[in-house]
Amino acid sequence: MKQNGEIEIILSKLESITSLGEVMVVKTEIDLNRETSVKRKAQVKSIEHSNIHNLTMNIETKIKTNVGKWISGIMCLIDERVIVVKDAGKVILLTADGKNEKLLPIPEGSRSVTQINQNTIALSSPVDKTIKIFNMEKEKLTKVIKLDKVCHGLSFFNGTLAVGMIGHEGGEIHIIDLDGKNTEVNASSV
Repeated sequence: MKQNGEIEIILSKLESITSLGEVMVVKTEIDLNRETSVKRKAQVKSIEHSNIHNLTMNIETKIKTNVGKWISGIMCLIDERVIVVKDAGKVILLTADGKNEKLLPIPEGSRSVTQINQNTIALSSPVDKTIKIFNMEKEKLTKVIKLDKVCHGLSFFNGTLAVGMIGHEGGEIHIIDLDGKNTEVNASSV
């Protein structure tokens, strides 16, 4: 670290003053070579760490069900139950441990399923180009959204449905509200 010279400039200006007293400047050089890592005492007492050398987690759960061979749609509900859409379009509600709870009275032809809220699901029906909104608690179809194209994939988030549709120019994804109105100006081509 070197002195920047300002003190010497001030001292040279003060030399003209006859009686201010004595000013003594001592120049010292300080070695600033320090280690790059910071070594300080911990500000908060921490828990002693242990090293984990081997950790195995089994996150797969196999559930044997009696729903048949072909499944076209499946979804885990908020309450841990499972909705299964069979290839023939029958919709089955399973308990969290995989037991059949009930066959939901939804007209056949459904392919994909998504959850709207605790008791409401939406199902795509490519045969009749619709999305069916179904209340599981009341076991009642509450709304049918008519589409102009065949729909397959379906997902719900924050008040909107993402719908996979097949048109003349290939696959498209449309973002629609629960009344069936597009919420985005252009559909994305896939």
